[in-house]
Amino acid sequence: MSGTLPQFYSYFDLYNEQAFLHDAGRLRSETWNEWKDGIVANLTKLQFKAAWLYIYKRAKPLGEFEGVAAIWERIDFENGSPEAEDV
Repeated sequence: MSGTLPQFYSYFDLYNEQAFLHDAGRLRSETWNEWKDGIVANLTKLQFKAAWLYIYKRAKPLGEFEGVAAIWERIDFENGSPEAEDV
């Protein structure tokens, strides 16, 4: 996985930017819901999940990826979807 960490980091950075745009009210609800569904779909995949746990463990003390973390905390891994609609 170490060879792919930069690519995963870039994906998580993109996800975080998307969450920021949503939180800033700069996205339509429909757009955010589509993006969020894609984020959740990826975070429930084994490799994305492993990379997220590895990267976020190191990024959390720096206050990075808070938007992605908010989505992560609401994923119901048994069903692969957020528990709350308004993530």
